Amino acid sequence: MPNLASERQALSMADAHLLEARRRIARLEQMTEGSGHAGSEATAGALAALRDGLAAMEDHRRIILQMIADLESGRLKDRGPLGLR
Repeated sequence: MPNLASERQALSMADAHLLEARRRIARLEQMTEGSGHAGSEATAGALAALRDGLAAMEDHRRIILQMIADLESGRLKDRGPLGLR
């Protein structure tokens, strides 16, 4: 059951995961650029997978933000951490 505290915690975790994914992508891109060529197929595949994962994480973050907005506006009832409210 949704509650504001757990959704805010989920948002914090999502932000941390997004930051790490962006760091990994940037590092892999730097390594590829530094080598003077486009990199191997494996590197290209890894970058594509990381970018796909990043897009999925960004979608998940948007869902969390919408849930928070719905809870704050009263469109959804905050059930508390144990669903007891």
